[in-house]
Amino acid sequence: MIPILVILVLLFLLAAIPYIIKNPLELIFVYLIFSPLLNVLYFIRIAGFSIIEIVLGIYLFFGIGLLFLKKGARIRVGRLSGVFGLFLFFLVIGLVVGQGDLKSYMEVILKMGLGWLSYLLLLNLGNPFTAGNNLQKSTILGLFIVVGLVLVENVAGVGVNYSKYSYQVGFFADEGSLSRFGIVGIIFSIPFLLNKGVGRRLALFVFCCSILFLFIAISRNAILAALVAMLFLFSRGSNLVRLGLVGAVALLILGLDALGLTAGFKNKVTREVTFLQDNNSVNRRTLGSGRVARWEDAIKEFSEGELINKFFGFGHGIGPHGQVFDLLMRGGISCVVLGYLLYFRAFFVIRRTRKDSSAVYMKTLALWLAILVLSFGATPFYNYYLNVILFASIGIMERRYLLSRMSVRQRHYSKPVSATA
Repeated sequence: MIPILVILVLLFLLAAIPYIIKNPLELIFVYLIFSPLLNVLYFIRIAGFSIIEIVLGIYLFFGIGLLFLKKGARIRVGRLSGVFGLFLFFLVIGLVVGQGDLKSYMEVILKMGLGWLSYLLLLNLGNPFTAGNNLQKSTILGLFIVVGLVLVENVAGVGVNYSKYSYQVGFFADEGSLSRFGIVGIIFSIPFLLNKGVGRRLALFVFCCSILFLFIAISRNAILAALVAMLFLFSRGSNLVRLGLVGAVALLILGLDALGLTAGFKNKVTREVTFLQDNNSVNRRTLGSGRVARWEDAIKEFSEGELINKFFGFGHGIGPHGQVFDLLMRGGISCVVLGYLLYFRAFFVIRRTRKDSSAVYMKTLALWLAILVLSFGATPFYNYYLNVILFASIGIMERRYLLSRMSVRQRHYSKPVSATA
């Protein structure tokens, strides 16, 4: 089945090239629709590179070319590009100082670069009246592909494998990739459920499937991030709707528990509780899915390292188990500061432009909150899927804000000057 998917994805991308050249923003929308299929192909490699890395690399350079082709030297860099550029520059410094693995660093720079490119494309080329709607439709279509793949796996038994502490879905290779689709599904479906209008039944289906993804993946970090995003979004609805949604989540979790899908979650929690009661009974290397030991190793290496490495990096990360410690090892204190500065800068841009982008604002801020929570136990700054959605949304909001300010200034200067005696 996997080779067929490879052929289909490649054929689709080739067929889409003429359309994307004519409409550069479709590059982002096509990516969001087919991102689930790219995740399926992650472990297929050509010359040591995975299919997804090759596709994303082509996407990045193709997008940069389209941006310059359409805008030339008149590219608007926006409020985030300065911090983006500094962060990527210091990652390169970390690679040189720490004598790190070039491929590992290039993968991180590629994934961060995709977020920057998406921001620039929407900021410079986005239609302020349609881009937000197109982004939402593309994301939801991609989520339906995820739903289809999960149903095929669990009904037909294709690609499913189990382990002691998690239920891993073979198509998605690990619980992290599936849980991120669950978070995005929750964030994009709740606004439909809170407002009267078309699409509420469809949104309820996506919402329930997204909760299911979280408990299939058993990523406690992702469940916490989704909970924070839900609480933020629920705070914006009526009391009756909020009560109904909370009740629906509780019933869904009880149903998943009855089906046995929460057993792995309980096993993980029990392991940490047992350690707190008797720290000799559990291997520290298994705590937090290996996070605790990696954090301890990172702290020890940092405390014993040279001053230049403390500021610019040790040449390696710690894997997807904590953004702060991975940045600390990969780029030192400088990259920790710049990485979080980028995302807090993004928060202030979201807040400043919210009045001109109310429809996009809630989902964007909820996603920002989820990424911030995820960063304590994972590495969402490097997640190309979350980054593209977040920074494309910010690009839409900032473009609307700038166009509205330009419109105000034009009206101001076009007012007739009254004649004086």
